[in-house]
Amino acid sequence: MIDAAFVGAIAELTRRGDGIQVLKLSAEPAHVYLLRHPDGKVTREEAIPRPVFHKPGSLKSLVQLAVLRYADTSKVPEIWYSRSGVTVVFDPEERRDVAFMKLAKSPQFEQLENHGGKPMAQAPFLRWLKVDLHGAVPDPFIDGISIVKFRYNEQNEGTIKQGSKSVGRKIESELEGAETLVDGVSLSGQGFVGGPFYAGVNAASEIEVVAKTMQLTPFPGQLERALRRGEADVGREIESLLAAHVGQTEETYNGPIRVYYGTP
Repeated sequence: MIDAAFVGAIAELTRRGDGIQVLKLSAEPAHVYLLRHPDGKVTREEAIPRPVFHKPGSLKSLVQLAVLRYADTSKVPEIWYSRSGVTVVFDPEERRDVAFMKLAKSPQFEQLENHGGKPMAQAPFLRWLKVDLHGAVPDPFIDGISIVKFRYNEQNEGTIKQGSKSVGRKIESELEGAETLVDGVSLSGQGFVGGPFYAGVNAASEIEVVAKTMQLTPFPGQLERALRRGEADVGREIESLLAAHVGQTEETYNGPIRVYYGTP
């Protein structure tokens, strides 16, 4: 059985809210609305606006958003950067409105991460150097790989054992053009897409004559070192863009908008 007092309370709440209406106006922002009360009175109400989340396509646009917001509101934004992306916190006290630009690794860098050190036959290896690592590998190194030829000499080899005789093959593997090869190479290219952030990676070149395979292996720590260098370049580029807005140089930038390494 439903309690009578409960039913009465529901009826009273329904009666009180019966005349309240929310009216949206097309000419007003989404967070502004009108309330019509049971007594006929109309009031204009403002809810807290939804947080702003900008997605600029370049560092230049991102820094410009921070500068413009500071000029309009006098609130000092913060800019944070790391290998995952760059974030502007427009109001460090409220921390609601932000702009974020993702930093994606370049295709060449991802190729080195995913396929560096993997043995490949000569033709796929050359294609990997020329196409997938386009612009990162020095031309003389590619030219040296392209003229290498594998050659095999096979000779019959007989072995006499007690009560049996076996004939095997002796294989001599030779490499033509080896004098043009080098043991190591320095690779260069974009560490991150969307900015002039270049990261050098030193790698070892190896050839397995019998298997007829080739591989390029970054030395230990080189990829991580290159990413850290790329992150530092991002920070310098942000400060350089900020400095240009206040008539300073990157080396002397001391403006109000601060730049931090990490995530907010």
